[in-house]
Amino acid sequence: MNIFIIGNGFDLAHGLKTRYSDFLLDAEINNIWFEHLKYKYHKNGNTTWIDFETEIYNVLKSINWKTNHIPSMKHYPATIRSILEYKKIFDEDYKKLDDNQKNYIKFNGDFKYGDLIFELIENIDLINFLYNELIELSVTFKEYCIKIDKIKIEFDKIVLEPFYNFRKLNLKYADNINILNFNYTNTFERLYKNDFNSINSVHIHGNCKEEHIIFGTQSFNRKINENGDIIGKDKDFPSDLNIFEKYTLRHKFRTIDKFQKLLREMYYMSTAEKAKSKIYIIGHSLNKTDHGILKSVFDNSGQCDINVYYHNEEAQEQYIRNMRDIIGEDAVTRRVCFTNTSEIMA
Repeated sequence: MNIFIIGNGFDLAHGLKTRYSDFLLDAEINNIWFEHLKYKYHKNGNTTWIDFETEIYNVLKSINWKTNHIPSMKHYPATIRSILEYKKIFDEDYKKLDDNQKNYIKFNGDFKYGDLIFELIENIDLINFLYNELIELSVTFKEYCIKIDKIKIEFDKIVLEPFYNFRKLNLKYADNINILNFNYTNTFERLYKNDFNSINSVHIHGNCKEEHIIFGTQSFNRKINENGDIIGKDKDFPSDLNIFEKYTLRHKFRTIDKFQKLLREMYYMSTAEKAKSKIYIIGHSLNKTDHGILKSVFDNSGQCDINVYYHNEEAQEQYIRNMRDIIGEDAVTRRVCFTNTSEIMA
């Protein structure tokens, strides 16, 4: 079995404008997430999908903190769903906080929910409001990806030539090629399907041709220990917030189904079959928001080789660090090869 793990770097290498900043500059939508992300982009220059997913987490963290620390919200310690305060009450409580607390609430002066949320919604479920806004944003981005998917890619006109010459991998017309695709587009299938006898495409976060695509953040760091206590840095996060995790959304919208089938096939492969398998990681940052999915692949693939392709020294260092976080230093030493893409373009 051969598995290609593909991230946004793959589309970017083919000249496609699939950074979330490209979307922010192209779209027009009256959406609270869109406005906040656009503000952050213009202020800090955040351009990667990791920036986007981390910002969702930061927003939730801030709102949860406010729930527990703003005096008038002490009436509702059990759940964020009960935030029904008016802006006037919020302003009165805000004046009572010290400078450090005010800066935290404001996201160091960057975050506008302290003023914006309480102007926009009165007696409205805040979690459902933010969730529905995120779903609306995902629908708009899906429409953007549909346009991207229709763009004809002319290799001789791409300023950055594609990173990868797959024929150099000696896989032409190989059987059992699986594409674990973290993108919403179908670039690999459009361009390279004729190089293989068959391709099994698994879009783990949905495909722009399908009903749903997944926008969300990392799984929260909390669990129950042997004494029944909730531990972890996100231990105060109520379960209401789980709906923003990519893990939860993958199951809710069933974009996980084909991936589960692939995992079952890997699980039941013989040791000899697993030893002959190869994993190729192309254009994926290996960052923590996808660690759960990646670890499932690596853990169910026996001791097969993992080939990670990078395009510059900074990316190589990041990939080495992230791979160690996922499978540990010993497994990286035994299984992983980091290859500059120029070596397979030669």
